[in-house]
Amino acid sequence: MEDLVLAATKSTPEVRFTVSGELLVQGESYPENAFSFFQPLFTWLKEFTRESDKKVVLRIKLAYFNTSSSKCLLDLMEILNELHEQRKSDEIHWIYEKSDEDMKESGEEFMEDLKLPFKLIEA
Repeated sequence: MEDLVLAATKSTPEVRFTVSGELLVQGESYPENAFSFFQPLFTWLKEFTRESDKKVVLRIKLAYFNTSSSKCLLDLMEILNELHEQRKSDEIHWIYEKSDEDMKESGEEFMEDLKLPFKLIEA
């Protein structure tokens, strides 16, 4: 298994999924087809957790995301949430700028739907 690294573009976030279990999604996310962009992330996460028992820490630091990206982010978090029920070690860090109340509220809304540890981190 190899790291998954995608450079940010105008409409997609930077992605760094490493075999150490550190996962990062940061920037802005409003691709024309969010599912096409996120599908490799879903696949990588499922494969990684099948092959490794390492703790996964998903760090999300977005300045903006659209509705379709929101759905895909939730899908990504739900994959990790389901795995957490078996593994009990994974977590999500939602990182937002101090002045960005909308991003903080988005993190709070995602947190309500999940059972795994979810930290809201003010940057």
